[in-house]
Amino acid sequence: MQGGKVLRKASHQKELKTSTQSAFKMGQDGGGTCSMPTSSKYCHLISLAVMGFTIMLLMTPAAYHRIVEQGEATEHFHKVASTLLLISMITFPLGICGDLFVVVRHVAHSDMAAFVSAGVGLAFFYSLWFGFTLYQKRRMASP
Repeated sequence: MQGGKVLRKASHQKELKTSTQSAFKMGQDGGGTCSMPTSSKYCHLISLAVMGFTIMLLMTPAAYHRIVEQGEATEHFHKVASTLLLISMITFPLGICGDLFVVVRHVAHSDMAAFVSAGVGLAFFYSLWFGFTLYQKRRMASP
């Protein structure tokens, strides 16, 4: 009975090792190097940096409010927070669509499909965030 448990445990450890190795090799060719084109690697790196920058922009108003304005809701704070939020609305889609480009390029093996999907994504984000709000502003302004 003890020997059966040892064999099952060894078999389980072998399966776990194999699945772990497979998980680490995803996105890699047989030589252990990443199979993505260099341009996709740089696009991913830049997109990740842009997303980090966007997160900093989104988090800054809270710290600014607490540290600089000492918790007061001033007109100056409102302008700073609005500006930072507006900038983040520009950078966020750039980061998302940059990574969308990389993923579609990797999955579809097509530069054209990647460019089209990233372009459609940017158009979608910007038309909703800026186009729709401008439309609503004009509609509310007209009698």
